[in-house]
Amino acid sequence: MSALREAVIVSAVRTPMGRALKGNYVNLRADDLGAVAVREAVSRVKNLDPNDIEDLVLGCAMPEGEQGMNVARNISFLAGLPNSVAAVTVNRFCSSSLQTIFDAARAIMVGDGEVFVAVTRSGAQLTLARVGQAVEIETECKGLKEQAISLTGGRLLVSE
Repeated sequence: MSALREAVIVSAVRTPMGRALKGNYVNLRADDLGAVAVREAVSRVKNLDPNDIEDLVLGCAMPEGEQGMNVARNISFLAGLPNSVAAVTVNRFCSSSLQTIFDAARAIMVGDGEVFVAVTRSGAQLTLARVGQAVEIETECKGLKEQAISLTGGRLLVSE
C-alpha cells in the first residue's frame, strides 16, 4: 500500500450573515450566495485552472425547495465552473459541512483527484486546499473562536 497524500486548505471564504427571515439576504437564493463564495475562493488561488477542479462537494441538511435536488450542481454552474467539474450534494444534517471536508480530503489522500471544492449551504464559508501548502484558518462560530483543522496534500475548496 502506498502512502496517503496530504490535503491542504489554501483558500477560505465566508459569506455575510443576516437575521433569519428578516435580514438583508432573506430574498437571496442559497445557490446564488454559494456561487459567490465559490467564485471568490477559486479566484484567490493563483495559477489555479478551474479545469483542474475534480469535484464540488456541498453539504446541505434538509435539501428541499430551491435548494433541493442537486444544489451543488446549480452552484457549480452559477459560479462559472467548467461543465467537466462534477458536483454532489451531501446530507448529514448537522455535520454536513464536516462531511464535505472529510470526503474531499479523503479523495485527495487516496489519489482520486488533486483539486476539490467543499461547500456548506448552511452559512457559506469556502476553503481551497492545494498540495504542499499549509494554511491555518480561524473562524468564529456562535461567538466561540475555533481553529479549523489544517489538512495537508491535494487541493481542496470548502464552503460553509
